[in-house]
Amino acid sequence: MPMTIVVTRNAPGRVRGFLASCMCEIAPGVYSAPRMTAGIRDRVWAVLDSWFTGDAEQGVLMTWSDSKRPGGQAIRTLGWPQQELWEHDGVFLTKRGLRATSGEALPAAPLEWARALAARDDWVVIDTETTGIGRHDAVVEIAVVGSDGKVVLESLVRPEKKVARGAAEIHGLDEKELRTAPSFPDVYSRLRQVVTDKLVVAYNAPFDRQILRNTCALHGVPEIPVHWHCALERYQQWRDLKPTLRQACEQEGIAVSKIHRAAPDARLVWELIQRMAQAESSPKDLEAP
Repeated sequence: MPMTIVVTRNAPGRVRGFLASCMCEIAPGVYSAPRMTAGIRDRVWAVLDSWFTGDAEQGVLMTWSDSKRPGGQAIRTLGWPQQELWEHDGVFLTKRGLRATSGEALPAAPLEWARALAARDDWVVIDTETTGIGRHDAVVEIAVVGSDGKVVLESLVRPEKKVARGAAEIHGLDEKELRTAPSFPDVYSRLRQVVTDKLVVAYNAPFDRQILRNTCALHGVPEIPVHWHCALERYQQWRDLKPTLRQACEQEGIAVSKIHRAAPDARLVWELIQRMAQAESSPKDLEAP
């Protein structure tokens, strides 16, 4: 089995104690396991991810041999920017994506935000269906709609864990239907292509972002660095409501024929943004929250 190395920075005592219980501490904050299986490695990472607080002063890096990755090495990180190895002319380089900064200049007021988006072509809407709503659940379907309202990516994703009954009852996807779907690494390259250098909007952006982060970590691929925008947050600022996507669309007179599948939901979010962009502003609507 390939050797696994974990490097920590300013990690809490329980993290270091946990790693020392299942790995050999070969230097302060550096842990090694020469024969750790993939299953145990994933369980160790799940514990580290669940304990990670997001503190800017903390970081965890896990790396192990993987012949399918550039340079034969896979990397997962918490706290440090996601990165990957690339080979160029026989030299292995560390590549880190640049976070989009143009989104930071979008107006804070909700209707002005929607109008600014509608006037651009460098944004997409993303939606996911998942194995559940827990911290370690993953994607079972993903769709991306472009700034013109057209679907640019739609795919089922074969999960590595069982779909929770409650989730299956909502989106209708179970192990039988997903058994022949492509794996996430098979979908990943296309996903990266359609969202790179784009502003990414989701109805409940923190949820979709966490689910994609979980799925990337599960498969040992880097989280795609993009600038996220939350349509629910903007809609809530505008209407002083926190509705479901269906409720928001019905409130704005948008026809809802199908819900809780990735492509139709992403398209509904796009339509909601267009409706907000066309709405008349009151003085309150022009105020930033």
